Amino acid sequence: MVTAACLLIDADGAIIGAIAPPPTVTFPELLRFPTNPAQPATFFKADAYREAGGLDPRYDLAMDTDLWLKLARTGRIQILPTEVLARFRLHPDAKSVQDRERLHART
Repeated sequence: MVTAACLLIDADGAIIGAIAPPPTVTFPELLRFPTNPAQPATFFKADAYREAGGLDPRYDLAMDTDLWLKLARTGRIQILPTEVLARFRLHPDAKSVQDRERLHART
């Protein structure tokens, strides 16, 4: 798996923020660090995805977090700390915008 920064853009393409990669992405660190790798800026091989068991739809808003944890247990993760590998457009129909309260709820 490879991960880097992801720029947040608005509906017009203007940069409105960024998601930096976590400082480390070992399994124990992912459990402790409050920010996981940005899904749009994270890439992995198909065989690693299959070996990790893929996405688990039971987690709805945390499917990517679950996948990162599984990938961290099965292989090496490379962080590109100064690179931007993606842009994520925030718009009213995005699941992460519509479910923002539930996404950030603490249980």
